[in-house]
Amino acid sequence: MKREVKTWEHIVATLFVYCTTAGIAIIFPNVIAAFSFIGGTCCVFIMIIFPMWIKAKQGKNKKKNLLLMIAIYVLSIPGFFAAIISLLDAFNVIHINPVKPKP
Repeated sequence: MKREVKTWEHIVATLFVYCTTAGIAIIFPNVIAAFSFIGGTCCVFIMIIFPMWIKAKQGKNKKKNLLLMIAIYVLSIPGFFAAIISLLDAFNVIHINPVKPKP
């Protein structure tokens, strides 16, 4: 895609992110859990997936690109599971470190 992104498109995207974040904060009473899930999910994208996608798009070697794409998915699976587990733990669906009752 070889076109310039217009200023209003940036504004709409930014407002979408702000409104989504504010909406999550209003809807969920346990906002820390929701933000930790969002942070965990975004971290996987920002640290693993996006850089490898960019590298694969710039590369000319098809075999190397295929191996890189496989590495993307292999490395991102544990990150997504960690984000899902932290969300389930935050909403008390599962208990990773259950509190033991005092005798």
